[in-house]
Amino acid sequence: MDEHIFNMQKDRIIIKTDEYKITVYTVGNTPRRFPAPKSIDNNRIKKVHTHFTYEVFFVNKGKLKLITELFTKDYEKSILIVPPRLKHISVPLIGESFCLLFSFEKTSKEISEFEKLAKDNILELEITDDIAFYIEKFAEKIEQNSESEAYHLASLLFENIFRNIRTDKVSSSKKVNSKANNIGNIEIFINRNLGKKITLKDVSKSIFLSEKQISRIIEKEYGCTFSELLTEKRLAISEVLLKNTDMKVSEIAAQTFYGTESYFYTVFKNKYGMSPLKYRNSTKI
Repeated sequence: MDEHIFNMQKDRIIIKTDEYKITVYTVGNTPRRFPAPKSIDNNRIKKVHTHFTYEVFFVNKGKLKLITELFTKDYEKSILIVPPRLKHISVPLIGESFCLLFSFEKTSKEISEFEKLAKDNILELEITDDIAFYIEKFAEKIEQNSESEAYHLASLLFENIFRNIRTDKVSSSKKVNSKANNIGNIEIFINRNLGKKITLKDVSKSIFLSEKQISRIIEKEYGCTFSELLTEKRLAISEVLLKNTDMKVSEIAAQTFYGTESYFYTVFKNKYGMSPLKYRNSTKI
């Protein structure tokens, strides 16, 4: 690292090397600490959101749930890199995680390869002891306004991330889709339309497979029908929203079950044995 700029007023760190230039955004109290649900920022996760930069989560002491257009998954001991404009919801489940935003201003062969891997997909890397140490110390130095030390730690952090981006260490939904493209397309269409009334015919028209083909794929991969898969996905999102936001039940029904509140109550009670409101109250800490 032969040059650096650190500007606390603009809440960003600019890391320059001969190969790349990265802007790390430290807005407010960033790297944001994501605590367990007791003190979660409810307003932040009321709706699916996107960023114009990369967002990276460091899940080193807890568990984080990510809901995206591609899948819903819980993560532990991972680095998760969410590309720009990918719709997602992030919910801390246990312990705490850290979050940073970053963007590239100068590309290299290494960065170009990274951008190809991350395009429209979440990259998952193993979080090493070194990286876990760097992110915690980096958060401390930002809070203490220790500019030089914060820059040094940020540099080490991203050097380690790029060093670990190798084919055998990175999992991305793109790799899954390349092996099972039809499954990925079905997932994407369903997740993008959870708030609408959709049918097998709608999926068929969108991804150019017959309704019978789609039914067979879902039965083989998920062991259920299209309708059951759709309901499970809607219930997964509604459960997260009930636990971690103050949204009205009617709003959650509108967002996940295309506005049919009575139907939402019925399927939710069948799954969890209680009404959505009672479930919310039972999970309050």
